[in-house]
Amino acid sequence: MNPEIKRLWLLRICSFIQVCTLGLFTVFEAVHMRENGISAGWVGIIMAIENGLLILTGPMWGRLADKTSQYKRILILGVLGLSVGLFWFAYADSVGDFMIYALLRGVFLSSTAGILPALAIANLQTMGKGKGYGGYRPFGSIGFMTMSMVFPLIFGGIKAMAVFSGCLLPLSIWTICKLNNPEKPQKHTPARWNKMPREFYIFMAASFFSFLAEPGIHGFFSAYAKDLGASLNLVGYLSGLTGFLALISLPMIGRWVDSRGVKWILFISFFAQPLRLLITSFITTPEYLWIPHLLHIFGWAGKEVATIVFLSNLVGARRQATALTLHVSLRTAGMMTGSLMMGYLVDTYTYSFMFQLMAAVSGIGFLLLFCIKDFESAGTLTGVPEMK
Repeated sequence: MNPEIKRLWLLRICSFIQVCTLGLFTVFEAVHMRENGISAGWVGIIMAIENGLLILTGPMWGRLADKTSQYKRILILGVLGLSVGLFWFAYADSVGDFMIYALLRGVFLSSTAGILPALAIANLQTMGKGKGYGGYRPFGSIGFMTMSMVFPLIFGGIKAMAVFSGCLLPLSIWTICKLNNPEKPQKHTPARWNKMPREFYIFMAASFFSFLAEPGIHGFFSAYAKDLGASLNLVGYLSGLTGFLALISLPMIGRWVDSRGVKWILFISFFAQPLRLLITSFITTPEYLWIPHLLHIFGWAGKEVATIVFLSNLVGARRQATALTLHVSLRTAGMMTGSLMMGYLVDTYTYSFMFQLMAAVSGIGFLLLFCIKDFESAGTLTGVPEMK
């Protein structure tokens, strides 16, 4: 088998396992806490702690990876820490237990979320970054759908799902060990996260405004559907639709990014995000809520691929882990801020007003893209340092 094709399949297996197991936190975290008698107030505090840690630890892991080029060791450490977190989460039944879980998740999740895409780019360089990322990441979507739709049918309870996930996750270490670390940077070319190009800071500001909308296409979207009278089955179908759309669109968009560059994909994607909220605000029948989800093709899949490629090319190989982990931290910060804003607006006004106002606010991210003057040269494969 061609060595790069072999590495592609290793990354596919790794992505499937990691998203399949760690996605359990996203879907069932609050449910598990509530089932164990934790009040809504404490649930909010615990989730705020873990998200705050994610914001702080992401850049730390990224800078360490860029400084040492030990991507694999950092990933393996994260996998082991999160495996412990899954077991702890399974048996947690008090506020103190869930606080420890929050610490484990907050510290170690950021060591996988940003480092794995950077390692993938390093191992699929000649394939084309868009094609490489779009070729392995859909298997993560398959893993997420497996966890959210199949696991409950097999195991019947969150505790059993978490224990199984804690046993499954370490298997991804086998795939990580067979991949290649990037070439270690020379001492005379230090990688400093605060010395990024001007376009980097503009893009991060644009991303922050775009991230403000994300709670409105996941949590608050589902709550709105329920408020309109949707059944749990319909809510589950709508959630599963986003995974299916990502699965079919990621490879296509990856090839588009390689052949045509990232500029127009990013412009379309950043415009799709506020448009998605705006369309949702005018739908009053739950059976038609699948319509705004069609924009997931660009609003998430397109933006995900183009962002990974753009940031990697913009900052260069020696700082890509720093850039990608900073972006993950910014996403967490944006979603936390967006959640607070949306919760206040829904309680004070209506869902429709909230969606419309947040569409306008997130649209600022689209406008900021026009401030990036050097888009094409920054977002193509020209002049990017090679990695081994």
